[in-house]
Amino acid sequence: MKNLIFILVVILGMGLNAQTSFDKPKIFVRVYDMQGNKIGKGKISAISENSLQLSRHKKTADFPLSNIGQIRTKRSIGNNFATGAMIGAVAVGILGAVFAEPDSGWFSYTAGEGAGAGIIAGGILGAGVGGLSIVFKNAKSYRINANPEQWKVFMEAMVKR
Repeated sequence: MKNLIFILVVILGMGLNAQTSFDKPKIFVRVYDMQGNKIGKGKISAISENSLQLSRHKKTADFPLSNIGQIRTKRSIGNNFATGAMIGAVAVGILGAVFAEPDSGWFSYTAGEGAGAGIIAGGILGAGVGGLSIVFKNAKSYRINANPEQWKVFMEAMVKR
């Protein structure tokens, strides 16, 4: 009887450890197939010995190891440019509208003109700052190619983060 209970505990315990769940903060990754086409992106929900589960917009997607060619951490470079441009455009656009003086004489402009010029100038400046932030991004790329040994390297790297 003791042996039966021991075997049940071991078998049930293996099922609990077969999948590694991720608590906060979740790691954002992009998944590519063997041909280099992006097949998914999102935050890692779980990793098992043969699949990766990502969550994005409250939906989950599973990617079997046999379909994974490469995994890249962090968001793409374009995301840095777009985020910087958006923040810069909004901030400088608001400042341009707030400091408008239509009756100042030589350099007078309306709030609308100030906002428009601020959006353009702030967007360009913000995109430049977003581009500079790439230096500090520290993104990693893992070539998997459906290889279980490479998959284990990726799994260990994600658990250590």
